Amino acid sequence: MEYVEILRARRVLMWFAVALAGTICLNLLSLSRHAHVSGPTGGHHLPLSAILVGSAFIGFILASCVAPGLSSEGNTTAISWTRPMSRDVIAWRYVAVDLAAIAIGYAAFVAVALGIIAFYGFQGAIAIDGDIPDGLALGLGTMVMWYGLLLAASARFPGRGGMIAGLSWGVVFVLAVMGQLPLPWLIHDLVVALNYFNPAEYISGAGSSSHAQHLVALTGIWRTIVPWCIGIVATVAGVRLWSTREA
Repeated sequence: MEYVEILRARRVLMWFAVALAGTICLNLLSLSRHAHVSGPTGGHHLPLSAILVGSAFIGFILASCVAPGLSSEGNTTAISWTRPMSRDVIAWRYVAVDLAAIAIGYAAFVAVALGIIAFYGFQGAIAIDGDIPDGLALGLGTMVMWYGLLLAASARFPGRGGMIAGLSWGVVFVLAVMGQLPLPWLIHDLVVALNYFNPAEYISGAGSSSHAQHLVALTGIWRTIVPWCIGIVATVAGVRLWSTREA
Protein backbone atom coordinates (compact mmCIF):
# COMPACT_ATOMS: atom_id res chain seq x y z
CA MET A 1 0.00 0.00 0.00
CA GLU A 2 2.44 2.65 1.16
CA TYR A 3 4.98 1.07 -1.20
CA VAL A 4 3.36 3.04 -4.02
CA GLU A 5 3.95 6.24 -2.07
CA ILE A 6 7.54 5.20 -1.36
CA LEU A 7 8.11 4.86 -5.10
CA ARG A 8 6.46 8.24 -5.71
CA ALA A 9 8.54 9.92 -3.00
CA ARG A 10 11.71 8.28 -4.29
CA ARG A 11 10.99 9.58 -7.78
CA VAL A 12 10.49 13.11 -6.44
CA LEU A 13 13.73 12.94 -4.45
CA MET A 14 15.62 11.61 -7.45
CA TRP A 15 14.56 14.56 -9.59
CA PHE A 16 15.33 16.88 -6.69
CA ALA A 17 18.79 15.32 -6.37
CA VAL A 18 19.36 15.89 -10.10
CA ALA A 19 18.44 19.57 -9.65
CA LEU A 20 20.83 19.90 -6.70
CA ALA A 21 23.60 18.17 -8.65
CA GLY A 22 23.05 20.56 -11.54
CA THR A 23 23.27 23.51 -9.16
CA ILE A 24 26.53 22.20 -7.71
CA CYS A 25 28.02 21.66 -11.18
CA LEU A 26 27.11 25.19 -12.30
CA ASN A 27 28.75 26.66 -9.21
CA LEU A 28 31.87 24.54 -9.68
CA LEU A 29 32.11 25.73 -13.28
CA SER A 30 31.74 29.30 -12.08
CA LEU A 31 34.57 28.78 -9.58
CA SER A 32 36.81 27.37 -12.29
CA ARG A 33 36.41 30.59 -14.30
CA HIS A 34 36.73 33.07 -11.47
CA ALA A 35 39.17 33.53 -8.63
CA HIS A 36 38.25 31.92 -5.34
CA VAL A 37 36.85 34.55 -2.99
CA SER A 38 38.05 34.51 0.58
CA GLY A 39 38.99 36.85 3.34
CA PRO A 40 36.93 39.42 5.21
CA THR A 41 33.25 39.73 4.50
CA GLY A 42 32.98 43.44 5.16
CA GLY A 43 31.28 42.92 8.49
CA HIS A 44 28.25 41.29 6.89
CA HIS A 45 27.02 38.08 8.47
CA LEU A 46 24.34 35.60 7.48
CA PRO A 47 22.75 33.90 10.50
CA LEU A 48 22.48 30.14 10.16
CA SER A 49 18.94 30.39 11.53
CA ALA A 50 17.99 32.55 8.52
CA ILE A 51 19.30 29.87 6.16
CA LEU A 52 17.25 27.23 7.96
CA VAL A 53 14.10 29.35 7.75
CA GLY A 54 14.61 30.39 4.13
CA SER A 55 15.26 26.79 3.05
CA ALA A 56 11.69 25.96 4.08
CA PHE A 57 10.60 27.18 0.63
CA ILE A 58 12.27 24.05 -0.77
CA GLY A 59 10.17 22.02 1.66
CA PHE A 60 7.07 23.75 0.28
CA ILE A 61 7.98 22.58 -3.23
CA LEU A 62 8.58 19.02 -2.06
CA ALA A 63 5.32 19.05 -0.09
CA SER A 64 3.48 20.15 -3.22
CA CYS A 65 4.92 17.10 -5.02
CA VAL A 66 4.16 14.44 -2.41
CA ALA A 67 1.02 15.71 -0.65
CA PRO A 68 -1.28 14.72 -3.57
CA GLY A 69 -0.26 11.08 -3.01
CA LEU A 70 -3.44 10.03 -1.21
CA SER A 71 -5.61 11.89 -3.68
CA SER A 72 -3.82 10.17 -6.55
CA GLU A 73 -4.92 6.77 -5.27
CA GLY A 74 -8.53 7.47 -6.25
CA ASN A 75 -8.64 4.67 -8.84
CA THR A 76 -7.30 2.05 -6.42
CA THR A 77 -8.99 3.17 -3.21
CA ALA A 78 -11.66 0.49 -3.34
CA ILE A 79 -8.97 -2.20 -3.57
CA SER A 80 -6.82 -0.65 -0.83
CA TRP A 81 -9.75 -0.51 1.56
CA THR A 82 -10.33 -4.26 1.22
CA ARG A 83 -6.97 -4.94 2.87
CA PRO A 84 -7.03 -6.16 6.50
CA MET A 85 -5.93 -2.76 7.77
CA SER A 86 -7.65 0.36 9.06
CA ARG A 87 -8.14 3.12 6.52
CA ASP A 88 -6.59 5.57 8.96
CA VAL A 89 -3.49 3.39 9.28
CA ILE A 90 -3.14 3.29 5.50
CA ALA A 91 -3.37 7.06 5.32
CA TRP A 92 -0.91 7.64 8.16
CA ARG A 93 1.64 5.40 6.48
CA TYR A 94 1.38 7.58 3.39
CA VAL A 95 1.82 10.67 5.57
CA ALA A 96 4.90 9.17 7.25
CA VAL A 97 6.52 8.49 3.86
CA ASP A 98 5.70 12.00 2.63
CA LEU A 99 7.06 13.77 5.71
CA ALA A 100 10.23 11.69 5.61
CA ALA A 101 10.78 12.66 1.96
CA ILE A 102 10.25 16.35 2.76
CA ALA A 103 12.70 16.17 5.68
CA ILE A 104 15.35 14.41 3.55
CA GLY A 105 15.04 16.97 0.77
CA TYR A 106 15.15 19.88 3.20
CA ALA A 107 18.28 18.54 4.93
CA ALA A 108 19.97 17.92 1.57
CA PHE A 109 19.24 21.45 0.39
CA VAL A 110 20.58 23.03 3.58
CA ALA A 111 23.77 20.96 3.26
CA VAL A 112 24.21 21.97 -0.39
CA ALA A 113 23.51 25.64 0.38
CA LEU A 114 26.15 25.67 3.12
CA GLY A 115 28.57 23.82 0.84
CA ILE A 116 28.12 26.37 -1.96
CA ILE A 117 28.70 29.23 0.47
CA ALA A 118 31.91 27.51 1.58
CA PHE A 119 32.98 26.93 -2.05
CA TYR A 120 32.89 30.68 -2.62
CA GLY A 121 34.94 31.29 0.50
CA PHE A 122 32.19 32.98 2.49
CA GLN A 123 31.93 30.38 5.23
CA GLY A 124 33.21 33.01 7.66
CA ALA A 125 30.08 35.07 6.98
CA ILE A 126 27.82 32.38 8.43
CA ALA A 127 26.99 33.31 12.00
CA ILE A 128 26.18 30.51 14.44
CA ASP A 129 23.49 32.42 16.29
CA GLY A 130 21.32 31.49 19.23
CA ASP A 131 18.15 31.38 17.13
CA ILE A 132 19.09 28.15 15.32
CA PRO A 133 16.63 25.92 17.28
CA ASP A 134 13.84 28.47 16.72
CA GLY A 135 14.70 28.83 13.03
CA LEU A 136 14.73 25.07 12.52
CA ALA A 137 11.44 24.66 14.40
CA LEU A 138 9.82 27.45 12.38
CA GLY A 139 11.05 26.06 9.07
CA LEU A 140 9.86 22.54 9.84
CA GLY A 141 6.57 23.82 11.22
CA THR A 142 5.71 25.79 8.09
CA MET A 143 6.55 22.77 5.92
CA VAL A 144 4.23 20.57 7.98
CA MET A 145 1.61 23.31 7.76
CA TRP A 146 1.85 23.50 3.95
CA TYR A 147 1.72 19.72 3.65
CA GLY A 148 -1.25 19.40 6.01
CA LEU A 149 -3.27 22.08 4.23
CA LEU A 150 -2.65 20.46 0.84
CA LEU A 151 -3.54 17.04 2.23
CA ALA A 152 -6.80 18.32 3.72
CA ALA A 153 -7.72 20.31 0.60
CA SER A 154 -7.23 17.33 -1.74
CA ALA A 155 -8.54 14.50 0.48
CA ARG A 156 -12.06 14.53 -0.99
CA PHE A 157 -10.99 15.14 -4.60
CA PRO A 158 -9.59 11.88 -6.04
CA GLY A 159 -7.01 12.50 -8.72
CA ARG A 160 -7.14 16.29 -8.31
CA GLY A 161 -4.36 16.62 -5.74
CA GLY A 162 -1.75 17.77 -8.25
CA MET A 163 -4.03 20.48 -9.59
CA ILE A 164 -4.85 21.69 -6.08
CA ALA A 165 -1.16 21.76 -5.15
CA GLY A 166 -0.39 23.82 -8.24
CA LEU A 167 -3.21 26.27 -7.64
CA SER A 168 -2.11 26.70 -4.01
CA TRP A 169 0.96 28.65 -5.13
CA GLY A 170 -1.23 31.14 -6.93
CA VAL A 171 -3.53 31.45 -3.92
CA VAL A 172 -0.59 32.10 -1.62
CA PHE A 173 0.77 34.81 -3.92
CA VAL A 174 -2.61 36.50 -4.36
CA LEU A 175 -3.30 36.53 -0.62
CA ALA A 176 0.10 38.06 0.12
CA VAL A 177 -0.37 40.77 -2.52
CA MET A 178 -3.95 41.56 -1.51
CA GLY A 179 -2.82 42.00 2.09
CA GLN A 180 -0.67 44.94 1.03
CA LEU A 181 -3.39 46.68 -1.00
CA PRO A 182 -5.57 49.52 0.39
CA LEU A 183 -8.76 47.46 0.43
CA PRO A 184 -11.95 48.25 2.38
CA TRP A 185 -11.45 47.37 6.05
CA LEU A 186 -13.78 44.35 6.03
CA ILE A 187 -12.12 42.77 2.99
CA HIS A 188 -8.67 43.65 4.32
CA ASP A 189 -9.40 42.01 7.68
CA LEU A 190 -10.67 38.90 5.89
CA VAL A 191 -7.50 38.75 3.78
CA VAL A 192 -5.34 39.17 6.88
CA ALA A 193 -7.23 36.36 8.61
CA LEU A 194 -6.75 34.07 5.59
CA ASN A 195 -3.02 34.85 5.56
CA TYR A 196 -2.72 33.19 8.96
CA PHE A 197 -3.15 29.99 6.91
CA ASN A 198 -0.44 31.11 4.50
CA PRO A 199 2.84 29.39 5.48
CA ALA A 200 4.90 31.76 3.35
CA GLU A 201 3.84 34.70 5.51
CA TYR A 202 5.37 33.10 8.61
CA ILE A 203 8.66 32.73 6.73
CA SER A 204 8.71 36.20 5.18
CA GLY A 205 8.11 37.90 8.51
CA ALA A 206 10.55 35.82 10.56
CA GLY A 207 13.05 37.81 12.53
CA SER A 208 11.36 41.15 11.90
CA SER A 209 10.74 43.41 14.85
CA SER A 210 8.19 45.43 12.88
CA HIS A 211 4.95 43.93 11.63
CA ALA A 212 3.88 46.89 9.55
CA GLN A 213 4.68 45.01 6.35
CA HIS A 214 3.86 41.52 7.56
CA LEU A 215 0.33 40.23 7.80
CA VAL A 216 0.99 37.58 10.45
CA ALA A 217 1.53 39.71 13.53
CA LEU A 218 2.89 36.99 15.79
CA THR A 219 6.10 37.20 17.78
CA GLY A 220 8.33 34.88 19.75
CA ILE A 221 7.29 31.32 20.36
CA TRP A 222 3.80 31.87 18.94
CA ARG A 223 5.19 32.39 15.46
CA THR A 224 6.55 28.84 15.69
CA ILE A 225 3.71 27.18 17.58
CA VAL A 226 0.86 28.34 15.32
CA PRO A 227 2.21 26.75 12.08
CA TRP A 228 2.79 23.47 13.91
CA CYS A 229 -0.75 23.52 15.35
CA ILE A 230 -2.35 24.34 11.99
CA GLY A 231 -0.22 21.72 10.23
CA ILE A 232 -1.03 18.95 12.71
CA VAL A 233 -4.75 19.74 12.77
CA ALA A 234 -4.89 19.95 8.97
CA THR A 235 -3.03 16.65 8.58
CA VAL A 236 -5.33 14.86 11.01
CA ALA A 237 -8.34 16.37 9.23
CA GLY A 238 -6.96 15.32 5.84
CA VAL A 239 -6.45 11.74 6.99
CA ARG A 240 -9.95 11.63 8.40
CA LEU A 241 -11.52 13.15 5.29
CA TRP A 242 -9.75 10.63 3.07
CA SER A 243 -10.56 7.60 5.20
CA THR A 244 -14.26 8.45 5.49
CA ARG A 245 -15.03 9.36 1.88
CA GLU A 246 -16.85 7.05 -0.47
CA ALA A 247 -14.74 4.72 -2.60
